[in-house]
Amino acid sequence: MTTAIQSFNKLAMSKQLEMINTQAIFLCERYFLSRRVSLFYLNGFYVEVWMDTYRNEIRKILPFTTTLCLTAYLDLINIDDAFDYAS
Repeated sequence: MTTAIQSFNKLAMSKQLEMINTQAIFLCERYFLSRRVSLFYLNGFYVEVWMDTYRNEIRKILPFTTTLCLTAYLDLINIDDAFDYAS
């Protein structure tokens, strides 16, 4: 049985981008060197889209399932509003 991430990995980059644009949920964005890295959630896994900001082109698409890869985004998360609802 093929998993969703395995099926996604078999697609051409253009088809992966089409899936991301039509089905994925955008979560956040970070910058690393000259790359803008956008994080998405799609069909039970995460996807990073690495964009070269100088050339304005996508350099790679990295799907993953491990939450360890999310540590680069932890400083970007703000949950202050969540505490307003608790009181």
